[in-house]
Amino acid sequence: AKAKAEAEAKAKAEAEAEAEAARCDDITKYANSAIRGNSICDRVYYSSGLDECTEACRNCPGCVAFVDNHAKSKPYCVLKSAFAPYARRTKDVYSVPTCDSAAAEPEAAAEPEFMLIDEGSCESVGMVTIMDEETCKKAGAVVDNSPGKPVKVVKGRTGGPKGCVLHNFQKGSADKPTELFLGGVLDGCEKGGYDCVCSKPAKAEAAAEAEAKAAAETEAAA
Repeated sequence: AKAKAEAEAKAKAEAEAEAEAARCDDITKYANSAIRGNSICDRVYYSSGLDECTEACRNCPGCVAFVDNHAKSKPYCVLKSAFAPYARRTKDVYSVPTCDSAAAEPEAAAEPEFMLIDEGSCESVGMVTIMDEETCKKAGAVVDNSPGKPVKVVKGRTGGPKGCVLHNFQKGSADKPTELFLGGVLDGCEKGGYDCVCSKPAKAEAAAEAEAKAAAETEAAA
């Protein structure tokens, strides 16, 4: 009985080790995205593939992701210490799980709570348009990497995009505010130098939407 228990414990430990190794290898790609600022260590000009970038990130203290500049004549990746992607053509972001200890959080490389996009609408990339002041202020500070960044609420009708936005001249400054256009007429951020600041759908809302969709499909099939 003792030998059997020891064998079962060993098998369990091996299975857990294999699961942890698989999680550490689970690199997530965010196509057509980049991360502004927060570059660390040296650029990695790769020749044999992105494994070189992944290895460099894991050997660079504080690295949580890298941006792949694959469209360059000599492709390279830039290592990042923060994970706040925004939409950008010709580049891809890869999140790299933190696996330096068994206590590493499984959600260390979870999808970003906020994202900055420079074309299309928040909904077109699976995010949500922000329409409240508190969330807009928090999101603006996160995507611009500017703690304490204020927010300016514009209630009247405006020709700009609807929702939480960040103009090019407002970026990179903790003093220049993120703006919230409650009366914006544009659904998307393709004009006027504005980028949309988007939020990830709340888990409850996402679950409700999935449940409603499943119910509708079931009803249609009946």
